[in-house]
Amino acid sequence: MSTIYAAGSITYGTTSVVPSMPTTYVDGDLLVLFVGAKRYDIVLAGIPAGWTFQGSSNSGTTTTTNTSDAGDTVVHIYTKTASGTETLPAITAASNGQVMATRVFAIQHDGGATTWDVAFAGGKDTTATTDIVVPYASNPGIIAGDTVLVFNTIRTDTVGTWTAAALNGMTMGSEGTPSSSLGVDIGGRLWSIEGVTADITGPVTFTATSTSATTIVASGLLRVRGTGIVTPPPVDPPPAADALTPATWPAFIVDAHQSGSTSTPENTFEAAASAYASGIRMIDLDARFTSDNVVVVMHDDDVSRTTNGTGSVPTMTAAQVRALRVNGGKGWAPGWGLLTIPLATEMLDLYGNKAYMTIEAKDEASIPTLAGLVKARGLAGSVYINSNRLTDAAVVHQNGCLFHFWSSASSADITAAANAGVDLVNVGVGLADSVFATARDSTIPKILATDVPRRSKMARVKYLAANYRVNGYISDDPVYVGEAIDKTPDFDSTASRLAAQKFGVGWFAYTSVATVRPTITTTGKIRFPGGSRNGVLLGDMGSTTAPSSYSLRYAWTWTTAPSDPSYSALLRFASPTDGVWSGSGVGEDGGYTVNAHYSGLIELFMEPVGGGTSVLIGSVDTGAPVTVGTRQVVRVDVTPTTIKMVHETTGATSSLITDTTMRGGYLHVGKSGTNAAGALEMDTVERVALAVPAPHRVLVGTTWVNETPRVFQAGSWISDTSRPVL
Repeated sequence: MSTIYAAGSITYGTTSVVPSMPTTYVDGDLLVLFVGAKRYDIVLAGIPAGWTFQGSSNSGTTTTTNTSDAGDTVVHIYTKTASGTETLPAITAASNGQVMATRVFAIQHDGGATTWDVAFAGGKDTTATTDIVVPYASNPGIIAGDTVLVFNTIRTDTVGTWTAAALNGMTMGSEGTPSSSLGVDIGGRLWSIEGVTADITGPVTFTATSTSATTIVASGLLRVRGTGIVTPPPVDPPPAADALTPATWPAFIVDAHQSGSTSTPENTFEAAASAYASGIRMIDLDARFTSDNVVVVMHDDDVSRTTNGTGSVPTMTAAQVRALRVNGGKGWAPGWGLLTIPLATEMLDLYGNKAYMTIEAKDEASIPTLAGLVKARGLAGSVYINSNRLTDAAVVHQNGCLFHFWSSASSADITAAANAGVDLVNVGVGLADSVFATARDSTIPKILATDVPRRSKMARVKYLAANYRVNGYISDDPVYVGEAIDKTPDFDSTASRLAAQKFGVGWFAYTSVATVRPTITTTGKIRFPGGSRNGVLLGDMGSTTAPSSYSLRYAWTWTTAPSDPSYSALLRFASPTDGVWSGSGVGEDGGYTVNAHYSGLIELFMEPVGGGTSVLIGSVDTGAPVTVGTRQVVRVDVTPTTIKMVHETTGATSSLITDTTMRGGYLHVGKSGTNAAGALEMDTVERVALAVPAPHRVLVGTTWVNETPRVFQAGSWISDTSRPVL
């Protein structure tokens, strides 16, 4: 995603104006110059070399000289990649100039890109009403992760207050209101979206509402996308060739499947770097052949699931594939933006002999080429070529590499794999012990359990390692699973995660309908859409241990009303398992569920371990139904023996509920209900330690301190004397 992080002041002039440069920017940033003027056929002079004209748009209803507010307006947009100290001299109107306004923005790509793909579209609204509707003449190819800027000029400085600015329904943020009183006035509005949440495949329209009838508008839209190839720096000093071999395997190893495909976008530099930095020492990749026989890192034949493009890898050249970007926002977190597609050679160079690697050859024909790349780098002892085709074992061995058999669902599979001489085999972690016994007693050198995406599966993995010669496990979220099972929670809030619009470690989303799974919005909220029950495990906020007393707090806003007032915003806590939660609140495997109904009733259910009928153990009624757009806040205070619910929005408080069944455990949030309406956005989930009786003491990190009770919010501890001291 590209962030607009600096802007110069808005400057004005009649026939000449000097733009104000941002005070902060660095080489490689994209600079965007906006010039708005009266008289649609204006010609500008003074734009220095290096600035690229992207386009202009005019309101185009008259050619008057604009000596009053009766004429037209125009938008001009220029861009430049920053290099050194940038200056802009006075820009003059070479013809027909009346009044001009300028502003310069600096844009930085979160992924470090320094090459920019920009596209312009022009539009206008020629109706003087309070409803502004600007259809653009073209769609500049807007996809999820792009940043979009919209510049509007108006032939008067009476612009009124514009609200509800949106691009195809996506809310836009304000970037300023140019207006001047230089005898002949001009007005304008600047808007942006940093990280579009979904591809726009059809017409593009800007809409807003003004408090006063607005004269005709000229509008220019700029789509911005960072496209520079960003190759991460070496992770360590280069080791000697063949530094790693099967004989140097650690006692236990963790394989980052698709480099870690849950908390990070799959098969990317970013995913592999996250795994390696966390101590993971087996990097898993998928490899495909392009039409010109280059091996790229990509799981699917069809690029549309993970990238911003369409097409089939085998029919594309390497250059065509590399021109695409992995769309990090196609999971449920847009903050990753658009990422570079790695080549197999780049990943081998980065992690070869620093970590073991296993690369799945999606195309059998690519095996000789892939094996050649491995051997040329002295990696034949540490890089496994894998597939689920057992016949590939002979091909891989003939080409001088190790073979990893990806599929084994039975003892017969294991026996066949051993007969084929495979070097590494997967065995499903949930398969019977007898299958693992067959693997243990076979001649296969290495065995990995798969898939292990949850900490709650680690007890099974440890058992298999102790009894069946299992050498490690494969996980889609190895950073999360690899942490200590009984780690003390950090009493963190979701604030930093949501502000970054990224996954938290171990966050897993669920929905019964794939098209309406939860998402993180560009305004930093977890959105639970209508049409399905939705649930999210907040893995990095949970643990099997917890302090003796703590408080849970969650806040949300219904954006559309459900048809059934019993539908709820849900909080589940003290669950002994970290599975993906259905959000039903009924029959779940252990823990407690807070059901904050749209009707205003709040209920607490105990969910028996092992499943079964939920038990209602407490409730509080706020006395009135919720209204759409009103933020709701519920706090749950937990001690070793009691639970209490507080609706902080109204102050309604439940009686003290005595229950000691479960404590600690994992946190989930969600929404119940399956109707098409009934969407909500959750902006806060936090767990903090409660103070114990006087003197006031709170847990900060791992230390109890005597002081006013505090709560961790938005990245820092703040005093909060309103909280009860239990």
